[in-house]
Formats: sequence, structure tokens, C-alpha cells
Amino acid sequence: MNELGLTKEYLSLFLNNRGLAYYHLKNFTDAIKDFDDAISSVDGTNSENFFNRGNVYLNMEEYRLAHADFDQAIFLNKNEAKLRHAKGLAF
Repeated sequence: MNELGLTKEYLSLFLNNRGLAYYHLKNFTDAIKDFDDAISSVDGTNSENFFNRGNVYLNMEEYRLAHADFDQAIFLNKNEAKLRHAKGLAF
């Protein structure tokens, strides 16, 4: 549990969703912070967090960082086609 009283999985979901809101508002700095925290909260085991942070980096034209996040997302979830598509966009 944390200061919000959430399990680590719910905290990750909360941070991921807030990060998505920041992303859609083009507030990339806060989006990355929330995705970083979401990744840390579940010890880097959720591919969706890496995918979403990779999309922020992609929009910031930080292709190397986007590519690394998409690679990690694929490592965690090899069967998700959208992850491979996103990786292709990072080249």
C-alpha cells in the first residue's frame, strides 16, 4: 500500500491513466514522470506502461528512447502486435 491506499497494481493503473491524460494534453514532462512511476510501482512488469511512455518519447522525437521502451514492452508481451507496430514507427 502507498499514501493513496492503493495496491501496487492499482497505483500503476492510476499513474498510467493519468500519464495518458497528460499525454493527450501534450504535457509530455508530466506524462513521462507518471509512466516512470507506474513502471517503478510494479517493478517494470507491465508492458502497457512501457508502450505508453514509448509513445510519449516518439511524439517528442526521442526515437532512441522510444525504441528502447517498445523493445521492453515486446519483451514483456511478445504476442501483442501493436507493440511491434510502434517499434517500427520509432525508426
